[in-house]
Amino acid sequence: MGCSGRYADAADYAGIWGDEYSEKTEPFILKALEMSAPQIHAALAARDQCDCTLQAWAENYLKQINCVLAALFVKASGCPFPTLTAEEHAFYGQWCENRLGELRDGTVAVCVGDTGINYPAIASIEQAVTTFAAARIVLNRIRRENG
Repeated sequence: MGCSGRYADAADYAGIWGDEYSEKTEPFILKALEMSAPQIHAALAARDQCDCTLQAWAENYLKQINCVLAALFVKASGCPFPTLTAEEHAFYGQWCENRLGELRDGTVAVCVGDTGINYPAIASIEQAVTTFAAARIVLNRIRRENG
């Protein structure tokens, strides 16, 4: 996948916002999609999710985020659509921040095989039944903490 380029195109953008695009507006939309994509790249890079195979649903998820971010950018640049109220702009801005935060902190894992932080897991502690085992546990801890 790589963390470069946009995730959506003008047709995706128009489909999400319910608008038709034209040759006149397409360059504005594509530029907005390009300008907003680095925020997604940064969130994915924070969890080393740039160079992986995406899960089946992830491509559309990233397109959706890209289109909403672009709409926030487009509003500022004077493109004709979508027309967001101040409240909608704030709502979608917070929505994007939440989605990017989920990508950054691992709540949402877009890579095949990645389980994310909320994946149910069971762990156990090391237990020492001999003095040699206790020494090994201490040594392993020292190695983990000191690299």
